Amino acid sequence: SRLNHEKNLLEATSSALKKIGFSIDLSKIEAANVRPTLFIRIVKDSVILSLDTSGEHLHKRGYATHRGEAPLRENLAALMVRELLKHEPSDTEIGLVDPFVGSGTLLAEWLIRRTPLFERHFTGLHFKKTPKIFKSETWKKNYRWIKPISTSAPLIGFDTDAKTLQAAENNFGTLKKIFNINSLNLKMLNEDSKNLSDSYLEPQRTYWALTNPPYGERLSDQGVIAPLMALEDCALVRGLVIVEPLHWQIPFKKFKQISSRPFSNQGLKLNLNVYTK
Repeated sequence: SRLNHEKNLLEATSSALKKIGFSIDLSKIEAANVRPTLFIRIVKDSVILSLDTSGEHLHKRGYATHRGEAPLRENLAALMVRELLKHEPSDTEIGLVDPFVGSGTLLAEWLIRRTPLFERHFTGLHFKKTPKIFKSETWKKNYRWIKPISTSAPLIGFDTDAKTLQAAENNFGTLKKIFNINSLNLKMLNEDSKNLSDSYLEPQRTYWALTNPPYGERLSDQGVIAPLMALEDCALVRGLVIVEPLHWQIPFKKFKQISSRPFSNQGLKLNLNVYTK
């Protein structure tokens, strides 16, 4: 395109918008502490204007204020939770363990799996013509299907990196504020999960493992197999939901694969696999 001078493009667009009466009341925007973004896309002779109504990307829940290396996106974590729920519909008191917990995204998404994100800020809520119902407490109360967050079910995360584990604990602190949670049955262990056994788990509980282990160029996958095999040897762990590269061949003896969903993530070909005993 010959249109490659950004300053000139912005000036021309601003001038054109004024001619059609498009204006923004900056005083109201600043008072609400909101800065909506207007996207201008010019392709050949067509111009598309898009006003951002969400603010932060929609996959973000607001609790992941601290991130580790190669963090898992919240919407992919939510998909993994949904895969688990296909096999455990009565999920209220199921315990969850993540042997590669990272910044805690999987445990967090499991915790809030049945709770809509009413408390996250959306830019569109400050628009002039936003329906008032979206700003009303009635909007929340009308969601009859919401189940309260279970704070008694155990959540256990392992990580050998102390800084990453601290990031996870910080994220759970933020999550508790957002979702008005007083306390959690949460253990974040700065240990190698290859030593995981039933002694770490509460007796008379059913557990699932939900994990996104290290793989790819950014993170080494050395030492991954032993913790996964340790999960298999835990009598209280009924199943495993895991993201794994296509070339992995984990020599499970007790876990049987019951579903597999191939997908691509940042150029890597992966499988979202579910195993049960």
